[in-house]
Amino acid sequence: MNHNIRCRPGAQLVPLISLLLLGQLLGEALGQSANGRDFVFPPVNDLAIGDRCTVPPSPASSVSFAREGICRRVRDCPTFVPRVILESFDIRRDVCFFEVHDPVVCCVRDPVPSRDLQRKIARGQQDVFAEQPTEYELDYSNMIN
Repeated sequence: MNHNIRCRPGAQLVPLISLLLLGQLLGEALGQSANGRDFVFPPVNDLAIGDRCTVPPSPASSVSFAREGICRRVRDCPTFVPRVILESFDIRRDVCFFEVHDPVVCCVRDPVPSRDLQRKIARGQQDVFAEQPTEYELDYSNMIN
């Protein structure tokens, strides 16, 4: 047996006291925010399928007015793809609720300003889009109640 190893009387207390102080400091830091107030999560402004939505004017295109629509799945909105092609896409403006595989977008009746649409129809360059359903005609079969 080797009796040359000696232990100082307070050597085991120093790591224990340090660990206790560190635990108390971490507990206080995690228990409250930097300002001493509770953390408040920001409100969620997501819209659901069938809600009315507004697409603000697009600064990058000729659209200088807001348009109203109804939130629909992107696959159910015949005007979304032409609108994204004719205008710049902005997820904060165009998406009501983001889902990875099937986002819910603001589906407006006309993908472009009415005067531009009328000019294109007069020249025969614009296909006639399918009539948009009202909010009462939407398919609610896959909605969570």
